[in-house]
Amino acid sequence: MKRLVRFAVILFFMSACIGGGRNLQAGDDDPLVPWSALAGTDTGSLLITWLGDEARRYLTGSRERTALPASLPGFYGRLGLFITMMKDGRVRGCYGSFFHDSDDAAAVLRTYLHGALRHDMRNDPLGIEELGETRIILTVTTQPFHADDIETVDIAHYGVIVLTAGGEQHVFVPAEMKTHEYLRKRLKDVPIQSVQAFRAVTIK
Repeated sequence: MKRLVRFAVILFFMSACIGGGRNLQAGDDDPLVPWSALAGTDTGSLLITWLGDEARRYLTGSRERTALPASLPGFYGRLGLFITMMKDGRVRGCYGSFFHDSDDAAAVLRTYLHGALRHDMRNDPLGIEELGETRIILTVTTQPFHADDIETVDIAHYGVIVLTAGGEQHVFVPAEMKTHEYLRKRLKDVPIQSVQAFRAVTIK
């Protein structure tokens, strides 16, 4: 069955896909390393510019497709990808997955970009006139692993998945989380059953 991409941060129906992750330790073949090297570079900036151009084309209905500005490190089968739209200091859309339907980076990023623009139902869809004031952030993640407590997670470098007693999953990427207090407010009155974390590299 084709894996369905679901909303990040809101209900995330991929419980069969998120088990078994672990924290990569020094000496492992860490697939995040080349992505970390990309963050803060001209290539990383060009990638975010490309996403912005793709967002504008999508919102105007253009069918034009352009190639990625550079070859990207590997991700398929090992890393998650999430795209977050930030405007005026708050999330206006977030979409992605830990598993992907393709190893075509451009196609996968377009799919998640379109999802962040139009399919995160927590927020009103971004208008094209808002793009100039919107930051696009790409988060690259490891697979999730067990965490004992949200309060012990370094949210500057790790994302969080919360499984509720009702079987719902809430995914938070570092780009959204500013403090643990933010998480406490978002999860107020939510019956938490278990917590997972994932290491993340943020490109913005």
